[in-house]
Amino acid sequence: MIFIKFDEAQIVMGTENEIISLEDISKRPDLSEVIKNLYCPDENCDAKLTYNRRSVGAYLSKHKSYAHSLECQLYSEELKRQKDMTEYNEMPGRVSDLGIKRRKRGSSQLLRDFLNPQEKVASKPRKKKVTPKKVTDDSTVQKISIKVVYDSNGDVIKQDGEGKVREPRFYNIFPHQITSIDSWKNIATGALITKVTVRDADNPYAEIEGSFEGQNVLFVLPEAFFRNNLRGLNVEQLIGYLKDIKGYIEDNPESLYIDTLCQSKEIDKNKLILYIPEPDFIGFLTSSNIKFSTLTDVAIAISTRKI
Repeated sequence: MIFIKFDEAQIVMGTENEIISLEDISKRPDLSEVIKNLYCPDENCDAKLTYNRRSVGAYLSKHKSYAHSLECQLYSEELKRQKDMTEYNEMPGRVSDLGIKRRKRGSSQLLRDFLNPQEKVASKPRKKKVTPKKVTDDSTVQKISIKVVYDSNGDVIKQDGEGKVREPRFYNIFPHQITSIDSWKNIATGALITKVTVRDADNPYAEIEGSFEGQNVLFVLPEAFFRNNLRGLNVEQLIGYLKDIKGYIEDNPESLYIDTLCQSKEIDKNKLILYIPEPDFIGFLTSSNIKFSTLTDVAIAISTRKI
């Protein structure tokens, strides 16, 4: 009867049996195997943990098929009454301008921190807080809100009345950390651009090849990217911007990172392909740590030789 978000876990895999922090889990090259072998960090407990990815980062929680040992210091049967409960009705739609900016801000900072890690300051160990399970009763207020399922052909869903609008989540994850469990997901990621391919305006299409920590990735910009953008950029403009980036990469290899919201289909690590449905989803970061929030911004910087 418990829900706890753990910041560390016991990893039991082969000859490895030690405590690993949540932050270090994501850095493991064998991530897909590691997350199958995580357990409660309490030495008196053998409950298995689940590695959950969320838009604001990952967290660890108890696997639903396991129970904490009675001796576990993290075990609790405390219950707390839930004041209100929200029911979400799913609707297809896009992400608002503000929503895109928030999601890109988070992914951009993650990329910058990875490329330019800050020196860690030692902190005191925190006492793990048990979160009591919530229960409902006759006084619990039922609320109806909208959960937007991303659809590039849809409209931005706006709040109507008291109900809230929950826009699509995009999970922050680097290419080398992506596994089969990330198939058919909204993803926020980045990579060093190695090549750009652009097709003509009659059948607009582009590809951005990249690499990150040894993992190659192909970003596909389908026809919808060019013909169905909310900002009203025409096909010729977008193709021109991408050709500017293509030329820049050819003249300045290993100098520009793409930082983007995108979508996955069936994941194949040997041929990792991600899809970018909207121009506003893309941002850029130079190897010298200069950030460009939009495709237009980086194209202007290239054409005016500011980078």
